[in-house]
Amino acid sequence: MKIVCTICSRVKSEESVVLPAQERYLAPHIAQAKVFAEMLELPYYILSGKFGLVRADEPVPYYDHRLKEDEIDRVAGWVMSRIAQDKITHINFCAEQKPTWAPYEEILRRACERTGVILTLHLI
Repeated sequence: MKIVCTICSRVKSEESVVLPAQERYLAPHIAQAKVFAEMLELPYYILSGKFGLVRADEPVPYYDHRLKEDEIDRVAGWVMSRIAQDKITHINFCAEQKPTWAPYEEILRRACERTGVILTLHLI
């Protein structure tokens, strides 16, 4: 299965109830990636440094966590599990060229290399 993916954001809804990922994360790139996924008629996922690769409609509680360099390999393992679970074959990664995005891109690169999944970068 092909998917569209972007990363989570520091800007989140602080509602105490659990919200779908696409409602929890409030940065503009979240909506941009959703539109891209709809155009391609592909499922939409968000890469979280705390939860790994989650479907956009998957419930996510409020949290405040900044991905650390030493967590990359662990999160890549979670992404590999989701790739296998959802039978993902191709990830279209909607990204911005910012230093803060580099660890997330590295997670996807490692997971895709280890699973044989195609990773395509789309700058937004």
